[in-house]
This record gives sequence, C-alpha cells and structure tokens, in this order.
Amino acid sequence: MRIPYSVNEEPPIPVLTLKVYSPSGDKNMVLTFKVDTGFAGGIILPYDIYAKLELTIAEEPYPLIGRFATGSAIKLYRAYT
Repeated sequence: MRIPYSVNEEPPIPVLTLKVYSPSGDKNMVLTFKVDTGFAGGIILPYDIYAKLELTIAEEPYPLIGRFATGSAIKLYRAYT
C-alpha cells in the first residue's frame, strides 16, 4: 500500500484522505488526516466538525480530559459509530 505524503509540511509527512460519516449516515465530510505512524489511538477531530457530523448523538457519557505536555487540560469528547 502506498500512502501519499503532504507537500505542505517540511519534512513531508504521510496523510490519508477519508470520508467520515455521521452516525445516521446522512451526512459526511471528506477530511485529510496527518498520519503519526507511532500512534495507536483514534481519530481526533476539531469540535466544529464533530458537531456538524452530529457525533454528539453517539457520544460516550463519560467525561474525558486530555493533557498537553505543559500539564494544561482540555475536555475531550468521544463518539462510537
């Protein structure tokens, strides 16, 4: 499998273009994601895209907190579809 590389990054990094669907399947967006080859987690979306795709209807009820390297915290939302 050949993965394209971004020409907008220096050094170039692998990217994947995916179509992400809403839980109901009636909405979708084509998004390009940077690939971190050492990461084994999920896809992280900006909240405005998360809301437009109505992922809030498939949201986990548990609060999640992300931490930056500086120690500051950010609220995270997680949806399963």
